[in-house]
Amino acid sequence: TDGILNLPTSFGFGAALIYDRFRIGAQLKMQDWSSYSEEFGNESIQDILNPSYEGAFGLEYQKSSDVTNQSNSTMSLGIYKLGFRYNKTPLQINNTDLIEVGMSFGMSLPMRFSGSSSMINFGVELGERGTTENNLIQERFVSARIGLTIMPGRFDNWFWKRKYD
Repeated sequence: TDGILNLPTSFGFGAALIYDRFRIGAQLKMQDWSSYSEEFGNESIQDILNPSYEGAFGLEYQKSSDVTNQSNSTMSLGIYKLGFRYNKTPLQINNTDLIEVGMSFGMSLPMRFSGSSSMINFGVELGERGTTENNLIQERFVSARIGLTIMPGRFDNWFWKRKYD
């Protein structure tokens, strides 16, 4: 079945500063959900959604970046992270905006056996969504994340410029 889906216009901006072993970053994201609509066959959905705004701030610290030094422990080579975010969602219930706030922390540890800059990432976010005003509910949540950052090793020649093609 053919259909039409109008997605919201989005705009985002972020910046980061790096000083020695510290990284500080901030991001702002805006989406105009008031233009969102769906039409599929005879079905048409045009919810009343509001523009959303999200702001985030984060810090990173890396004690040592010398992966080649075998005397450095895996924990001292890790990257430790802390972040905060505020999100005004596009939903409005009983004339009350749905707000979400969260604090996250985590770490990235090198996969030293791989001979590359690959990392395994662990993270936890603690947050709160909603409010108890106007007979609404408020939820608190914990979100756990595990991920991989895969990088080629120093002996892989994926990105080396070749003399002859």
